[in-house]
Amino acid sequence: MEKGETMVKGYSIIKQYPDDVEGVIDYLIEKAAELSKKLNNNNLVLGVDCSINPEFDGLEEVVHNTKAMWAGFLRDDVKIVYKFIKDDNGYTVNEGCYYYMDDNKYLYDFGEYIKDKKIENDYEFLDCIIKFLDSYLYNELDIAKNDTDVYPIIYDSRNRVIDSIGRHSISDFYSDNSAQCSEYSAMASNILSVFGYDVLYLGGSVNCKSGSGGHAYNIAILDDGYAIIDFSVPVSKSDITGNIIGCSPFIGFLEEDSMGYISSFAISHEPIDLTDYEIVRLTDNDLFISNGDKRHYVIGNVNYYDNKKYVK
Repeated sequence: MEKGETMVKGYSIIKQYPDDVEGVIDYLIEKAAELSKKLNNNNLVLGVDCSINPEFDGLEEVVHNTKAMWAGFLRDDVKIVYKFIKDDNGYTVNEGCYYYMDDNKYLYDFGEYIKDKKIENDYEFLDCIIKFLDSYLYNELDIAKNDTDVYPIIYDSRNRVIDSIGRHSISDFYSDNSAQCSEYSAMASNILSVFGYDVLYLGGSVNCKSGSGGHAYNIAILDDGYAIIDFSVPVSKSDITGNIIGCSPFIGFLEEDSMGYISSFAISHEPIDLTDYEIVRLTDNDLFISNGDKRHYVIGNVNYYDNKKYVK
């Protein structure tokens, strides 16, 4: 994942062939999948390690083969585990709640969504992604009811487990509007990858004003540098009077040399703490207003349980 080695931005190709979006997306998916095979081992399971119940034969292999990082396009042979049900002793009691990225319909729909939009930079493209995902996926908070600081999506993880058992395709989540951070980040990862961005899908945790807990998010190379991008817990956007009018993805820029130890996670799997990032909100005239709050992201560790709410 080095700066300067990205593909041509796919949204510029869409502009050249607006009448053949399906053909363009076919081509871009093929290229992204080829690169993914070079960057990742086959048959990996994505998720975060947890305690093993010794009574469950074969479960240890599943958990120990689980990784919390994927580079580039998430293919249909990648199993994404977003939750292990645990007993009172903290041991896993099932093979996990999981799904596969086995349906690319959303990529074609996104191509149609942006073909007539004016996109001139990374930030406009990221705003298109979050607006598209919000229209595709379930969002349980109304923007008008939220404060002017952040635009969180908070839920009780126990309800998610009950509701999600038996859903094993990404389409199971966006077809009935029940997605959370895992699906936001996975779909965003594939959109970014297909449209020419170097991107990582990461599992870990976040600690911020709206809550703390297990979380999935992305790191991508933008024109301005390496950045954490969080689509499911974004930043509110307001007009100059302070009234909320929408949201943009949270973006926290990394020091360029930090990518070295992030890359080492693929080998060591030791949890990595990322720097605290100041939260900003955006206005309709592109002003960035800091509110002094901080976010703290971790790769490979979900042990942020400072309160009873979980951020997804």
